[in-house]
Amino acid sequence: MLAIVLMLGLLSCTTAEHRSESSAADHHGAIHNLHQLNGRLYSGAEPVGEAAYEELASLGITTVISVDAVEPNKDLADKHGIRVIHLPIGYDGVPEDRGMAIGKALATIDGPIFINCHHGKHRAPTALAVGAVCAGEITNEQAEAYLTIAGTSPKYPGLWNSARGAQTLDHAALVQYDTELPEVMPVGDFVDAMGELDRLSDTIKDLAANDFAVPEDHPDIVPAAIAGQMHNILRTLEDDPFTKEQDDEFRAILIRSIVAASETEELIKVGDTQGAREALTRLKDSCSDCHNADRNNPF
Repeated sequence: MLAIVLMLGLLSCTTAEHRSESSAADHHGAIHNLHQLNGRLYSGAEPVGEAAYEELASLGITTVISVDAVEPNKDLADKHGIRVIHLPIGYDGVPEDRGMAIGKALATIDGPIFINCHHGKHRAPTALAVGAVCAGEITNEQAEAYLTIAGTSPKYPGLWNSARGAQTLDHAALVQYDTELPEVMPVGDFVDAMGELDRLSDTIKDLAANDFAVPEDHPDIVPAAIAGQMHNILRTLEDDPFTKEQDDEFRAILIRSIVAASETEELIKVGDTQGAREALTRLKDSCSDCHNADRNNPF
């Protein structure tokens, strides 16, 4: 209990009020896992639908930064006068250049900013915390405290290491940092995605054979992160031009794959190895169904 009080105390040293752990947990608005770092910085889950963007507008949000592979909804954002930026990251951590880009956004954009990933618990809070450290708004200790409040899983050590290792940059240097803040950042086409999924599936198959334990000879490989990356890639394929040209059966198989990958990730995180193995089998079956139905496709 004392450790929790100390962590919350560290976070309360920010320049403005923050949303407490209990009030964030009690939030039942359109945006899931909504947390507030300080008076103008928020993180949470992907804003889906009109109600979510209405809630962002009610908070005074001027900019949404998506660190998910799925790009933000520009049409709804435009409707509510909100700028969108797309700076996707993985579950293995925030690359230095991406952290600096987020830091630059925080340092140069007026008004409240909201950063989202899919669930709003892991990548988005980390990206916000890293960017805030880079911009000199919080310390590394406060960054870690924020990840704790947001519920970022210890199963993603790369994210935690990013929060611990982020460095505060000179404001002028950050403002002048030469980087783009794009509305949409390409994450590869369908064929590229299939190749990456194939590589990840080989890795997770080996992990499943070892009850999803982190390999001693590869401590950098995090089983939940591998499943999370697969889930992330599959979600991006929903809006891929190739997918839109396919029939309902194809899209139904893709949805089953997305669900199975998400279940695999969540079950690994809670230590249910049997459940994770069964979910992974469902994922493999859906991939086989897709290949069997579309043998002539170029992937």
